[in-house]
Amino acid sequence: MQEWRDIYQQIYTLFKEQGTRLNTTPAGYDDIHRALLSGLLGNIGNKAIESNEFHGARNIRFHIHPGSWQAKKPPRWIMCAELVETTRLYGRMVARIEPEWVEELAAHLLKRSYSEPHWQKKPAQVGAFERTTLYGITICPKRRINYGPIDPVLAREIFIREALVQGDYDTRASFFKYNQSVIEEIESLEARGRRRDILVDEQALFEFYDERIPEGIYSGKAFEKWLRTVQQTNPEILYLQKESLMRHEAEHINEEQFPGSMEIDGVSLEMDYHFEPGHAEDGVTVIVPLAILGQLREASFDYLVPGLLRDKVIALIKCLPKALRKQFVPVPNYADDFLASNYDRSQPLLDNLAAHMQKISGTKIDRDVWQLDNLPEFYHMNFRVIDQDNQVLGVGRDLGQLQQELSTLSEGVLAELPTSKFEKQDITQWDFGDLPEVVELEQHGLTIRATPALVDDSLDSNGDGESVSVRLFNDPEQAAAEQRLGLRRLFRLVARKEMKYLRKNLRHIDKIQLFYTSIGDKQSLLQDLEDAIIDEALLDDIEDIRSQELFNRRVAEAKSKLMSVANELCDRLYEILEQYHHVAKRLQGNIPLAWFDAVKDIRQQLDCLVYEGFISTTPRQWLKHLPRYLKAINLRLDKIERSLAADKQRQGEVQKHWNRVYAQIGDAPDQTLSPEWETYRWMVEELRVSLFAQELG
Repeated sequence: MQEWRDIYQQIYTLFKEQGTRLNTTPAGYDDIHRALLSGLLGNIGNKAIESNEFHGARNIRFHIHPGSWQAKKPPRWIMCAELVETTRLYGRMVARIEPEWVEELAAHLLKRSYSEPHWQKKPAQVGAFERTTLYGITICPKRRINYGPIDPVLAREIFIREALVQGDYDTRASFFKYNQSVIEEIESLEARGRRRDILVDEQALFEFYDERIPEGIYSGKAFEKWLRTVQQTNPEILYLQKESLMRHEAEHINEEQFPGSMEIDGVSLEMDYHFEPGHAEDGVTVIVPLAILGQLREASFDYLVPGLLRDKVIALIKCLPKALRKQFVPVPNYADDFLASNYDRSQPLLDNLAAHMQKISGTKIDRDVWQLDNLPEFYHMNFRVIDQDNQVLGVGRDLGQLQQELSTLSEGVLAELPTSKFEKQDITQWDFGDLPEVVELEQHGLTIRATPALVDDSLDSNGDGESVSVRLFNDPEQAAAEQRLGLRRLFRLVARKEMKYLRKNLRHIDKIQLFYTSIGDKQSLLQDLEDAIIDEALLDDIEDIRSQELFNRRVAEAKSKLMSVANELCDRLYEILEQYHHVAKRLQGNIPLAWFDAVKDIRQQLDCLVYEGFISTTPRQWLKHLPRYLKAINLRLDKIERSLAADKQRQGEVQKHWNRVYAQIGDAPDQTLSPEWETYRWMVEELRVSLFAQELG
């Protein structure tokens, strides 16, 4: 105690002589230990994460002495009054400290290192991470700091490269916006031409700024101050010139070859170019307003833009199998011949190209031989669908899929348009004038083309079936399907008496219903049969009726021949179902295992020939051939019993074509096919007859 009193008296006297006033409040834990720490900087320790061992100065390792009250729950940072080595090195008289105290008291002894200098956009400065150590102990492992004053040369280079060259900088300086627009214009040329050799490299841009910006400018604040001064005498000092940024003129990349928009059905659609292989939007993207999505057709975009068409044709020819491709060498010459020919741009590019190549070589090229998986994605037009607020609703290269996914939204847009002068309700006879092929509506500067069609109200959940309506559709194919249903319903309404008589006098109807029980119910049969009779009596040799005068004339003609058409169709249907029943009966029971492939093929064929609704959906010119196709199946079954090997050979000849057809119709044989596919589908049936039943012709 006497020793402590002597120390206290000496310190008290020393401070009093210097005129220092005594503290009137007691010192706290932090104050006392910060004072002690100033003399014990060599005795600090940092606890290891995985154990109770402490890392001390100059790479020593020690533990807290077991007698210390800190030993049971050691703090992260400590200082010791003394280090004593017995069985191991111990720290005695231990107290908890904070690493911030060490940095404050030992600022002159700390060693600092810096890493990861980088540009920071928001504070507009070059930042880095600082690490501080004392006697080998890490005090602060990673602290974000302003790196500019520490290394002005490197910080200036980073500022120029990241902020000015890369454009990662928020500034109102006019040169910055101008330079960005010039660079974007040249990058747009590169994206259109799909090349990276027009814009000078980043080193050239760096050298441009490096020559003009003085030393010591390494932050946004310093740069803005210098710029305000220099612009007073040289306002265009940092303006880039387009000519100096281009390695060559790129005269072939122009608006004619790579237009900024394309016109489809009178509507101008903007286009965007992106050059980044593997990116979802690599290539040409057409921006489609939702309002006109339904009226677009895939074939309109097959030809991309003039500047890419030749390359796409070359790529398509290279997608042919080698055996075919070698007939068209050199490929670029054949591509040029095709582009110089008088092809029809309204038809798909692949069909036009195949027809041209067949014409000059005599070799037929089927659609399924093209190995289109090898065609790069950017040769397919990309579609970006937007709403009226320019919000993106969907992106993809499959236009049909986008139309299907967004059909509800697309129809909603059409429903919001002023269509009252075109649409009509509660129609029971054609007394509203002619029905136009297309009507045009205006919305937000867009001309929206819609197709009016008659709609059968009985198909509406709220409809009573006693009227039709005129509605607008943005999908012409949907409009055509609805129009046929609407014409049928309107005929029923204006020919009630004749239809009532028809239903009571259908020929063979009892036997037809009996045969039909394995296919569908009585109600669906009668509906399907009536639809087919109306189609044949009313439409006959035409596809559609849009004239009031033509409809009324056709109705009068149809009424007079309704029963003769019905009798002829019932006779044909009876023959079809009788043949079908005979074939189906032969396929029941125990079938030899060796017949498995043949029977599977026959059952697929039957399902696509006779199904619920086949009478009205099968084209009239092919419906009359169904008895012959079914007889051919019976003959095939007879011949299988005599020669299974011959049947396998014939099946192999037809299988390639049938697989293509079945891929189109599959489980939905009643779906509407394109005219080309419809013809192909029935040509396959004719091929079957020629192979399996030649005697039927």
